[in-house]
Amino acid sequence: NGSLNALLKKEKRPVTYGQKEPEKEPYLVIIEGSIQYEALSLARQTPDWLKEELKKQNKKLADVFVAEADSEGNLFIDCYQ
Repeated sequence: NGSLNALLKKEKRPVTYGQKEPEKEPYLVIIEGSIQYEALSLARQTPDWLKEELKKQNKKLADVFVAEADSEGNLFIDCYQ
């Protein structure tokens, strides 16, 4: 029918009722197998949370090249391989 729908990117959407703050960029919480404690704190997560997430994804800290945590509590991991 020729109609087109468009959505703003997540970071460009206005803050809505009940949303505490706008979405933030992910934080690098592991770099070359080392936990970045300041970034982990900024992501509002704990070392125990990070270790549990690594365990869930069957990864060892020493095998992780980089890992980032987003504001929704997701962990994205890239290993050396």
